[in-house]
Amino acid sequence: MHTNTKTMIVALVSSASTALAGPYVLVDNTTDSLYNGTLGVNGGDNLVTPLGSAFWGDLANYNGTSVLAADVTNALVYRLNATTGAVEATSAVLDQSALSIAYDASSDTYYGVADGGSSDLFSFNFNTGVTTAIGAIGTTSIVSLAWDPVLGSLVVTNDGGELFTVNETNANTTLVGSMGVNNPFGIEYNPTDGGLYVHSADRDAIFRVNRATAGLTLMNTVDDATFATGLAFVPAPGAAAVLGLGGLALARRRR
Repeated sequence: MHTNTKTMIVALVSSASTALAGPYVLVDNTTDSLYNGTLGVNGGDNLVTPLGSAFWGDLANYNGTSVLAADVTNALVYRLNATTGAVEATSAVLDQSALSIAYDASSDTYYGVADGGSSDLFSFNFNTGVTTAIGAIGTTSIVSLAWDPVLGSLVVTNDGGELFTVNETNANTTLVGSMGVNNPFGIEYNPTDGGLYVHSADRDAIFRVNRATAGLTLMNTVDDATFATGLAFVPAPGAAAVLGLGGLALARRRR
């Protein structure tokens, strides 16, 4: 039953992918700035706004207008307006700094992977900063974390370009495969077309990820963001209506 549900969801989101490209958001760790662009447009990233000077880690999807950004230096997570870069909310100081972050909107849960080379997965309370240990992920040198509602699990990448799925309740880890790029500092689900995407800092490019094999398809290069460490998406107009049935199927499966 689960397999059939997942197959239906993948079919739904794949049918929408060609019609709805959707915007992306990047955080650049060299310029301490936020950029955005449209998938499929080479060199089409544009400056949104400079951010405060910090070591910026991962980005994560939050809702239809906002993204989350990890300030590794100060152990904070910001909620930023994806269009203007304005700070909408700032977390309490986390018990431990998060290099990589993810957000599961269906359960309103925030996840992080500890900075400093650790592979420890934890959840955290945005309002209090309290972190709760989940377990050690079965790989080291993690550089990006995301919640993928199509797979119904977390996904992580390491600096060697390997893709893993991670159980959010116990951190059990399964290798999907090698993506063939180094330093994939951003992996994220795209709610517009249901795809999984990654940004490679070494290639200055965004790729679509095959969930079954970890194979990559080049979508576009980026020019202005010279060392992007995080990637996120906001839905394109009309995406919610196209993908609504898939979301309903996911909600039923997770009950």
